[in-house]
Amino acid sequence: MNDISITWDTGTIKWFDPVRRWGFITPDENGPDVFFPWTVLQSCAIPEKHARPGIAVRFRWVPPERPGHRPAATHIVIVR
Repeated sequence: MNDISITWDTGTIKWFDPVRRWGFITPDENGPDVFFPWTVLQSCAIPEKHARPGIAVRFRWVPPERPGHRPAATHIVIVR
């Protein structure tokens, strides 16, 4: 079992590039932007067209795998 802690947070979608199929979330609690690929949207049943800047989300993330990388979202839920 992996000892990496999974964290839950809130924030807003900063941007999503539908061509590259990845984007970033800006956390409410400051800190670095959190990367997310389209596969996370797909696994959480969120259509790519809903990944618009300014949309409030809750998300789980893991720390960067390597130095120089950003944290990565593992789950995303749109806040209604």
